[in-house]
Amino acid sequence: MLIGVPLISSLTREQFTSVLAHELAHISHSDTELSSIIYRVRMTWAQLMTSLEQNEQFGTFLFRKFLKWYYPRYSAYTFVMARQEEYAADAAAARVTSPEAVRDTLCAMSVNSPYYFRNYMGDLFEECSKTNELPKPYSSFFNKAQELDQSIAVDFFTEELERKSSVTDTHPCLLDRLKAIGMEPVMPKNQESAIEYFFANPNSIFQFFNQVWLENNEERWNEQQDSFQEAKERLVELENSEVLDLHGHYEKAILTRDLVGSEPASVLLETIIDQYPAERIAPAYLALGDIYLRKEATAHRGEELIRKSMELNWECKEEALNTLCEYFYFTGQLEAFEETRAKLEAWEMILKQFEEESRIINEDDHFVPHDKSAEELATAIEVIRSHSEIVGAYLVRKEIEVIPERNLYVLGLKVHIPDDMDQEEYINQLVEKYSNELYTFDDTYFNILNGFEELEEGIKSVAGSFVFSQTDHPKKLVTPGV
Repeated sequence: MLIGVPLISSLTREQFTSVLAHELAHISHSDTELSSIIYRVRMTWAQLMTSLEQNEQFGTFLFRKFLKWYYPRYSAYTFVMARQEEYAADAAAARVTSPEAVRDTLCAMSVNSPYYFRNYMGDLFEECSKTNELPKPYSSFFNKAQELDQSIAVDFFTEELERKSSVTDTHPCLLDRLKAIGMEPVMPKNQESAIEYFFANPNSIFQFFNQVWLENNEERWNEQQDSFQEAKERLVELENSEVLDLHGHYEKAILTRDLVGSEPASVLLETIIDQYPAERIAPAYLALGDIYLRKEATAHRGEELIRKSMELNWECKEEALNTLCEYFYFTGQLEAFEETRAKLEAWEMILKQFEEESRIINEDDHFVPHDKSAEELATAIEVIRSHSEIVGAYLVRKEIEVIPERNLYVLGLKVHIPDDMDQEEYINQLVEKYSNELYTFDDTYFNILNGFEELEEGIKSVAGSFVFSQTDHPKKLVTPGV
């Protein structure tokens, strides 16, 4: 059983005692032995899922697919008993301390918890960006929570009071938990910290955890701090820009979502959808749908937007299906979850097949004319021309059977190989060189055609494939085997 330092520091002695009683009740009820077993199993599987997601050691992938299938089903089928166990644990805590103590604990956590998870790290970012100091997240939280603006605290508390019990969480809503112990809600007050009562030297504990946090997070913190500042500066730049293209509008909307909030971001995303052709803004549909899924009143529209993003662009499909899976699971729509999860697993298999199909280019592939504009070709030809050994270039599109709408281009190159060079070694050197230097188009593979006559013939036979010739270069080509 683990109780976090932020939680200990933000509760009074009696409130923290009620938390301990609640947690112990989950694992010690003799009259609800089955529920206790279910609780322990749920926690074990949840921790194992988290551990495997973070663990990249060889072999863990063998378990992930089973766990992703098993855990959501187990969790859904045991939900009702888990919900009843929460009420039983609250009742036990009220007997050990008092109903008033449990009330005060629940009300305090309804403010401190959303502040910790939603605002606290952002506040640290803001403060540390001004002072250029490393954070002390454990020792800072109690003071930050005590100094929390009253209007923000009231908003958090009101939000919790308005929330209804749902299948997104085995914990009942605040009002239902208070009603079960015969209490009315009260606005929490700033009080002393339990950590000062239970520990002789709380400052040493804070310092220890601060140091451990820095050892594990300092490099990432500095990187995120830099990214955070860059994102803020970029958002200001976009907000002050009088003319933005589609990419600029979308970037502004996403930065607004990440730095300001979902509500203003949703307005910007709606504007993008209204102003631009649908096929170009599938990511905007996906981002807006994800925002709308988070509120019951707009969840249906959110689902429609996410499905629309999949129709418009296959590249959104994996993320869209993942988002829908999470939504259906956390809202208890088990049948829809199973159906969507099956689609996601099938799509993941298609993506693997695509990777296999696209990785190898050979004479049996089906090539069709490319669809690049004259402007794009002109830019690419300048890159090709800078490599004097390239004497000819051909561009085609390879049709992918598993994802026909997927654009994959093949740039076939004829090169001059000096007579005094080992041909195979020289071509290998060019392949390595081109891999680093020969960027022409997105989603393009290049192939040196020397020595591959059938592949060369197949590419050349496609109408409009010829795009470049180095006419001032010696015309004689030396190919492997000749």
